[in-house]
Amino acid sequence: MSTFDIITFGCKVNFAESSDISNKLLSQGFEKINISKNPEFVIINSCSVTNNADLECLKTIRNLIKKNNEVKIIITGCLAKFDNPLFDKKNIIGVFDNNKKNKIVDFLINFSNKEILNSCHCSQEIDKFNFQHAYSLNDRTRSFLKIQDGCNYWCSYCIIPQCRGCSRSDSIDSIISDAIKIRDSGVKEIVLTGINVGDCGLINNKREYTFYDLLCELDKITNIPRIRISSIEPNLLTEEIIELVKTSNNFVEHFHIPLQSGDDEILKIMRRRYNTTFYKNKILQIKSLMPYACIGIDVIVGFPGETEEKFMNTYTFLNDLPFSYLHVFPFSERNNTLAVELKNKITQKEKNRRVQILRELSNKKKQEFYKANVGRIVEVLFEENEKKGEMYGYSDNYLRISAAYNEKLINKIIKVKVKETTNNYYTIIKNQDF
Repeated sequence: MSTFDIITFGCKVNFAESSDISNKLLSQGFEKINISKNPEFVIINSCSVTNNADLECLKTIRNLIKKNNEVKIIITGCLAKFDNPLFDKKNIIGVFDNNKKNKIVDFLINFSNKEILNSCHCSQEIDKFNFQHAYSLNDRTRSFLKIQDGCNYWCSYCIIPQCRGCSRSDSIDSIISDAIKIRDSGVKEIVLTGINVGDCGLINNKREYTFYDLLCELDKITNIPRIRISSIEPNLLTEEIIELVKTSNNFVEHFHIPLQSGDDEILKIMRRRYNTTFYKNKILQIKSLMPYACIGIDVIVGFPGETEEKFMNTYTFLNDLPFSYLHVFPFSERNNTLAVELKNKITQKEKNRRVQILRELSNKKKQEFYKANVGRIVEVLFEENEKKGEMYGYSDNYLRISAAYNEKLINKIIKVKVKETTNNYYTIIKNQDF
């Protein structure tokens, strides 16, 4: 019996695809064992969104080979789109870009040591309209359901359209079918994932439906306790989508909306499709309808030309917004993007300083969000992981909740009263509070 493990980096789409590959291998008689036990095959599902992501993946590959010179490694994901000298190592038996991920299972089924190593290398062409559906199962309390892939936006800093190709989607019927299968497996929360989920509905480069159309159909399915929308572009988060979330029995009040910069000139150079006024109005609209909605925001600091004044424009803009947390990234220059050609680069030291400033702002906003929820009754989905006698879960509006470990609570949605928050910004619940 062949053994394997998968190491996944990056986005929720990668996690969905890794789970799909894993479950297919298990159904073919492969055994999944932890990387520490030296499986025969290791699949690296890589990320290439930043230079650091590249380096982390490559470091993992080197460490695997150093630890076990007999290991057979398959590289897939966004890093697999680009040639790298490390891929010529004898341990690398195949390199599959995102377009060929669905070939990995057959490749491993038919693999033999007598084959020529490196027999499958990444293709440089992307099948523009081929959608490979996937969802995670048996990994988490929640399931990541991939509904869309690729992106047509070509923001000036982003390499992902080169790695993932153009925007394309699964059909509504297929998505509904997968959602029902996930529900019937006992999973309590489905997270809709994609590279640009709000653009869902393009099939063969034609608009077959809108994201709102899909959400309406998903909202009709009974007995799905939770559906969560992953990151969605602000210009694609329409008023009707916000209204649907407010009135829905399935969708939770949690939005993750990339901003990237709070300075209009920088947004324009980034080739984003909105300005700060539009973005602010979107956030205020959500909060007016759903005062306790969780709102997460992505921000890039140190973009070329971001002077101290422009950075402070971002800080001031964010400080005045009623959001819940930030994901802050230092700008990472990627080859073959428009941003490479820009002047007035920002030093790494200055980027790091700005990251720290915004992370402190994020902590302040998160603390305010948690304190605003004290006294409310929330529904918490508890997960199975145990840490120092405690277990954790998330409320429908994404409060992280801690309770004394109790196996009976795993994968259960429990109503609790928010009473106390800690410096780590999660709420401690005693069993008698259930």
